[in-house]
Amino acid sequence: MRTNREHVLIDHSAFIGQFSISDEILRETAKGKLSPLGSREESEWIAVETFEENSYTDDTLWGLPNEVQDEFFPFMDRFHSLLKTEREPLQQHDAELSLQLAREFDCHFSNALTCAVAIRRGIGRIVSFYDDFRDAKLQGYLREHRISVDNAEAALPSTYPTGLEGLYERALKCFQEQGIDLTEFPHR
Repeated sequence: MRTNREHVLIDHSAFIGQFSISDEILRETAKGKLSPLGSREESEWIAVETFEENSYTDDTLWGLPNEVQDEFFPFMDRFHSLLKTEREPLQQHDAELSLQLAREFDCHFSNALTCAVAIRRGIGRIVSFYDDFRDAKLQGYLREHRISVDNAEAALPSTYPTGLEGLYERALKCFQEQGIDLTEFPHR
């Protein structure tokens, strides 16, 4: 078991992006960034997700028809059980810094919260596909705190561990057949 793994902050766009049916590059890139999590024992990094970002994902998914949820939730259950993901509660300091960052960089408050949590936790990488994280000034500020933003879109060949890949394919096929693009529920 690895003992010195990097913590990486992921947000709603990274998780939902892997199910895009309108943008294959985004879909493959998001999945490619998440699939290396592998198993808890072998992963080189641990995903961290704030309760705020997790609630956006829940809100998107709970609004889907029950038959779609029945196809998706086996993947989500296994994903969160098999892959090492830590949930991070927000703290008062996060909210205070987020207000400052949202004003200074004219970014969405939730994206500012992601930055604040990364700074507080000393996390060195954020995986996000939101436009705010493409802003050069915000990226420069994050670099001052030794945080990089991993949002380059390039198709990355990837598969999940055995068992999870089949559940992923089943969920994606359901979204494709139903014409449901989760990235059209942006919350931003």
